[in-house]
Amino acid sequence: MAVAGSNFDPALLPASIDLSFRYNETLAKSAIDAVRRARLISYVERGIIPPSAFREPDKYHDARDEGCIHLVLHRGNCLLGAIRCQFHRKVLRPRDPQPLFREMMERSGVAEADIQLVQSLMEGGTDPSHSYCETSSWLSNPDLRKNTSLGMLLPAAVWGFGNTLTEFQGISTLRASNKAAAVLAHLGGESIRHGEREMRFEDPFYRGPVQLMRMHSRIYDPTIAMTVESCRQMISSGGVLMT
Repeated sequence: MAVAGSNFDPALLPASIDLSFRYNETLAKSAIDAVRRARLISYVERGIIPPSAFREPDKYHDARDEGCIHLVLHRGNCLLGAIRCQFHRKVLRPRDPQPLFREMMERSGVAEADIQLVQSLMEGGTDPSHSYCETSSWLSNPDLRKNTSLGMLLPAAVWGFGNTLTEFQGISTLRASNKAAAVLAHLGGESIRHGEREMRFEDPFYRGPVQLMRMHSRIYDPTIAMTVESCRQMISSGGVLMT
């Protein structure tokens, strides 16, 4: 399921090949609320935010959610996983939101030269798109992590979604302590480097190392081609839910 936040601007998307939009405010809001609850639980369990967050969850909502498309994997009413996709113009306008990777690098005290390098990678490239996609907030149900085939669906969904649009570049901000970065690297992602150095830094919010990886909407391991195509068909037939 692909769900857009209430402030999502379709003009940010690369040109559509076979992507449609349909309006169902109740279902779209319910899906994003489920993602937020799962993220809140994950953050509390990992000690990123205090248990008291359950009493005032709105305080910990991420405003970025409303400007993104969320790819949601579910079985009935059970959330299995989700990935957040935020599109940024290659040339930002004054009121455009700052990319998450830049926000995180700045608050972590990363050198400006490193920040500019990453920004230039996203602004450059030979793809025809006027924007790039930043994926973040990877969430997975514990049952999903135990099932290898299901676990591949989350990253495959990103490429499946990408195949409904003209080609574009992407960047992922991932905690280096979990398996998401390793899975993405195995399936077609690439670590961003400055010379021989991998772009990693300690983030004070996530309280651990964060890794930056880049990807391309058309470049992925051939072994997941059928899964990517299945995801593309599901997203294409279901469209993007809008509020």
